[in-house]
Amino acid sequence: MASGLKGGCACGAVRYTLQREPMFVNCCHCTQCQTVTGTAFVINALIETAEIALDGAKPIRTDGPTEGSVHDIYRCPVCFTALWSDYRRRGWLAFVRVGTLDEPGALPPDAHIFTRSKLPWIDLAGGAPAFDVFYDMSTLWPAASLNRRLAAEAAHQVAQGARAMTHLKMNYVEFPTSRIAESRAFFEAAFGWTFQDYGPDYASMTNAGLDGGFYGDMAEATPTALVILKADDLEAALAAVTAAGGVLVRPIFSFPGGRRFHFREPGGNELAVWSET
Repeated sequence: MASGLKGGCACGAVRYTLQREPMFVNCCHCTQCQTVTGTAFVINALIETAEIALDGAKPIRTDGPTEGSVHDIYRCPVCFTALWSDYRRRGWLAFVRVGTLDEPGALPPDAHIFTRSKLPWIDLAGGAPAFDVFYDMSTLWPAASLNRRLAAEAAHQVAQGARAMTHLKMNYVEFPTSRIAESRAFFEAAFGWTFQDYGPDYASMTNAGLDGGFYGDMAEATPTALVILKADDLEAALAAVTAAGGVLVRPIFSFPGGRRFHFREPGGNELAVWSET
């Protein structure tokens, strides 16, 4: 196999270059691939998504058939040629349709999979190893390819965590109070804060340097002031917090205006992270 292979869609609006050689090439004979492609099988070259250099139009993501997990198919936005798939929406691994290469013969299969449903006139004798369903990746893939796959997945996870952490800024603070009306009156008089009531047990505050609120339901409120951070991706933020050693106090839950979770950092302080709905 070689790097630098070029390909594209039927109309030419999308062109791409594989900047590295694929990690592995599968020829899949499953009935789903037969139906989606309208052929006897599909040949997919597995490569890091980051190693696909695009030229021209940007492929669009479309929904593919699923068998218990999501399947994204990336197509030309003009002629809708299927260029590659992202199974389970990993975001870092692409299954490039070898037939869209300018030289598809440059990537013969390394293995035939799901041969239990291959068409009877296809003879696989003397070719790449064939498997009724799938194979043991740890024994069939080259060590270098396995290492690339692990590295790509790890880099993606780090990037996702970093993206979430980039937006984890202190955004809000909540104070517990057993006398919400008196707390509100005090801060209005002493500091000129303004308030908006949301029912009898909650009042949000503005004009205080940092937005926040007073929580009058002592059964739900934290025992001390709660600093709340905002994230664009709540699940990625949760993964980053737990990976760093945070302890989940309250799993993700919905509230008017968004979702959030609470955690305790190693020093014992409880904080929360929220995102818009």
